[in-house]
Amino acid sequence: MATMASAKNHFESIRRRNLQQQQQQQQQQQQQQQQQHQLHHKLSIVSMARGNQRDKAREANQKKQAAMKKGNSMSGTEMQRAKESAADIMRAKQAAAEAKKAETAGKK
Repeated sequence: MATMASAKNHFESIRRRNLQQQQQQQQQQQQQQQQQHQLHHKLSIVSMARGNQRDKAREANQKKQAAMKKGNSMSGTEMQRAKESAADIMRAKQAAAEAKKAETAGKK
């Protein structure tokens, strides 16, 4: 009988020790969860500030893109005609300059 009582006491002490270990593990998990929550809260505040920067950069980029679209409203054929007319004007200017050079060279 004495051995049975000592065995019960032994198992009871093991059970208490296991319960204490479980409680300690639960407390550690709760502390970790609290730390993660605090960290998440801090990160969310930082990401909100960065989100504002992203929005401002996006708006600035949209304005820039709109300005670029306004700059060139000609189609491909219109652009080609404009280039050709500019080239004709430059050729006429060059011919006039060459004629002027030839005229001044002839006077000398």
